[in-house]
Amino acid sequence: MGIVEQTRLAPEFVVDIEKYYKYQEDVDKLVDRLEVVLQNNETILRHGNVECGEAADPYEVFAQNINFFRQFHMESVQAPLVEAEAVVKRLAIMNREMQAKGRRSIRKMRRFVTQEKLAMIEAQKKLMQARDTMDAARHALKQTRTTEMVEEKGKFYERMVSEFDQQAARVAAFPEHLPTDKEEHQKELFDVRFIHV
Repeated sequence: MGIVEQTRLAPEFVVDIEKYYKYQEDVDKLVDRLEVVLQNNETILRHGNVECGEAADPYEVFAQNINFFRQFHMESVQAPLVEAEAVVKRLAIMNREMQAKGRRSIRKMRRFVTQEKLAMIEAQKKLMQARDTMDAARHALKQTRTTEMVEEKGKFYERMVSEFDQQAARVAAFPEHLPTDKEEHQKELFDVRFIHV
């Protein structure tokens, strides 16, 4: 029967795929770091959120504590505490707005890291399956002895080559789209930066 010879992918194709995965890893790390900047409470981040729950923002809690603390002071001292509470409440509003805008700003990067990575992995698996099927068809064609079988196996092999080429084009589309992805991610980064500054 013989050994099935495996088709090798073009080195440039493999390098492009590796660059794509490297960029995804970098974006994943960047998203993690941006989330920590927007929300430094690890418990909230572990739940996949960036924004605090209602009345859970540290500034909101601090404002509540100032309000509670006021009751232990005389009327003459309460005016500065009321003012401090108002300032802290404004900080809470600003912090919540920053978290919401920041979360929206990095959503494309998050989607790139999660959904597109899975799509790329799936496309690559299908490519390897198509390659194996194509290689097996080529091997079967080489082993054929009769003219009728050569014609039949030849058509099947041609169809498998076409499927492999189509799947390779799908995989190649991911790295080819990378410059556009990078541009979008840079825009998002600037949005986050201007929100946080």
